[in-house]
Amino acid sequence: SEYMAFASHEIRNPITAMRGYASMISDGTLGAADREVMRAARQVLLVGDEVLMLISQFLDKSKVELGQIEYHLNDFDAGAAAKSIADGYRPHVEEKGLVLVTDIDLSKNLTVHGDEAKLKEIIGNIIDNSLKYTPKGSITISAYSTEDTVRIIVQDTGVGIPQEVLPKLFRKFGREDAAKANLLGTGLGLYIAKVFIEGMGGRIGADSDGKDKGARFIIELPRA
Repeated sequence: SEYMAFASHEIRNPITAMRGYASMISDGTLGAADREVMRAARQVLLVGDEVLMLISQFLDKSKVELGQIEYHLNDFDAGAAAKSIADGYRPHVEEKGLVLVTDIDLSKNLTVHGDEAKLKEIIGNIIDNSLKYTPKGSITISAYSTEDTVRIIVQDTGVGIPQEVLPKLFRKFGREDAAKANLLGTGLGLYIAKVFIEGMGGRIGADSDGKDKGARFIIELPRA
């Protein structure tokens, strides 16, 4: 765990630099570039984001096992946090030919007590998971309040989750058919999401109507 924490931190720096140069090409800072160069720069940015997420997951796992996870608890708008992360994933979703839908009414009171940065990471992990398992259709992020909680739902039109897999979904390294399908990933995203949400006094779960009928991931946090 100590080695993984060190290695993850060191690998992150060159990846961040790589993304920085690609960003300067794509936003025109380095001057005009032709269409193919711009397309290549955007691909570098997207893949760089994926690699940074993998590194973050390994780093989080190491911190969990070393007992180094800290929570910075405050009141914040969970709806705004969810929308911010969803909008950040829009280029990834559109690059894959999918539709991203955000069903979040920011005029509603969606204030929770928790760690905003960790909630954003949880939502990002779930959206990333949906991206891997949704070859066509859409990903929808919604948020609303119940009597005692704020509920955030990430729903996709992907391959679905067999009933026998659901109980194992949030286990460490639980990738199921991911390796068979040649999907990039650590099998840690949902495990970390569960650790973080439970550390904030919330709950996370998933359900599916079966094969090729998509999946729903439900996050609940206590209202502030």
